[in-house]
Amino acid sequence: MHTVTKIASTLTALTLLGTSVPAIAGNIAGAVGLTQISASVSDPDGSTGDDSLSTASLILTYNIDSQWRVWVDIAQYELDLEYGQSKIGQHVETLQVDAILQRAFPFGSFVYGWVGGGVGVGFSDYTARAKTLDSGHIDPDNKFEDRDETNYHAIVNAGILRGLNKNVTLGANLKHQITLNDGIDATSLTGYVSYQF
Repeated sequence: MHTVTKIASTLTALTLLGTSVPAIAGNIAGAVGLTQISASVSDPDGSTGDDSLSTASLILTYNIDSQWRVWVDIAQYELDLEYGQSKIGQHVETLQVDAILQRAFPFGSFVYGWVGGGVGVGFSDYTARAKTLDSGHIDPDNKFEDRDETNYHAIVNAGILRGLNKNVTLGANLKHQITLNDGIDATSLTGYVSYQF
């Protein structure tokens, strides 16, 4: 998978979107986050285990008004799912882009909660797919072809943020994704710092 190319193309598209409509710039915030992910694969050939990891996220938000905003995040990560007699082990590399519509609920001065839902797309490689024998060795009769696919998923999420000043906020975002076509099911928690332009 040409991960670098896909990341560059996605970032270029988001940059062009932001610069081509300068009138909305005051409602745009960019953020960097640290994300903890627990994920498994909905494999078409059987069940899998899960894996947990940490990764960096790039985030862009656009405030529609005082109650609604659009959240877009980009993350690239790898999974190593354990092999077993009843589970398909595999190595997964994915570049994921999610878009979420969120509604704000003020908790107090400069503190807001957010709930929302959305959709996402993942460009994923699934390699070294196989089950094992009793001995723990790869079962030659249960080896599966690699998959290189574009997967889609539905998202529900909730979050909270605290404004530090006019431009800078700290936040946390909890997200659960459910694959729609044999992709990745995951729950993630992201802590982030954002700056409003």
